[in-house]
Amino acid sequence: MERNHLMGVGPLLNENGDLAEKGYAFSLVKEYSRKQIAVRKSRIKEWDYYYVGNKLYGVALTIADNGYMSMVSASILDFRNKMDTTVSFIGWFPLGKVNLPSTSVTGDSTWKGKGYDFAFLHEGKSRHLICRIEKFGKKKELFHCDILLEESIDGSMVIATPFKKKGRFYYNQKINCLKAHGY
Repeated sequence: MERNHLMGVGPLLNENGDLAEKGYAFSLVKEYSRKQIAVRKSRIKEWDYYYVGNKLYGVALTIADNGYMSMVSASILDFRNKMDTTVSFIGWFPLGKVNLPSTSVTGDSTWKGKGYDFAFLHEGKSRHLICRIEKFGKKKELFHCDILLEESIDGSMVIATPFKKKGRFYYNQKINCLKAHGY
């Protein structure tokens, strides 16, 4: 079995659109560019996702461009009562028009439509998550959250994994232990 290794600095993809190097890192050492991906735009899946929670409650927020479909989603998890509510808004064939940043180091993710507004804003080493949905859940009540996430540790978990088919890969970064403030 081949073992993954610590990746070095450089482009994520080679000139053929394949991973230049597979493995892991503790920061974004690879440079991602959507333009270098060698598959149809409808096959590219990008998303910005945050989960904030404690022992009693959790909230998950997503802005995604899955090529053939855009999606924003908010979930509230109530662990004590074993309940959850999710509201998602889907659009068709954004093909990159959601315009997610190519790195988590800079750039904002925003998407809005009729009855909803999502913004994941970069503020130095903090992320400011603002979400508003006019009719959330069965009761169609206003959902609004405003959460500031501050980095509490250096480093993150980054992986680059090729799929069997050429030009296909999975690239992910997880930033853990962010301190949350807000509502």
